[in-house]
Amino acid sequence: MILGLSIILLLVLFVPFTIPFVERNLEVFLFIMGIAAVIVSGVLNKGLVLKALEDPIQITIAVIVAG
Repeated sequence: MILGLSIILLLVLFVPFTIPFVERNLEVFLFIMGIAAVIVSGVLNKGLVLKALEDPIQITIAVIVAG
């Protein structure tokens, strides 16, 4: 697990600076790396998925109210 997470960390730190396609699509790359980290660490469960779906709603409401 530590090796896998270390590899993901190195990819996140160095790939965006070396591959222009990844630099242009940084959000997608980081999303994929986040999913990979969750899978490698073994914490992917229903509670995490529900939390990931709920939290952006509060941020969206705050942005709308502030705007």
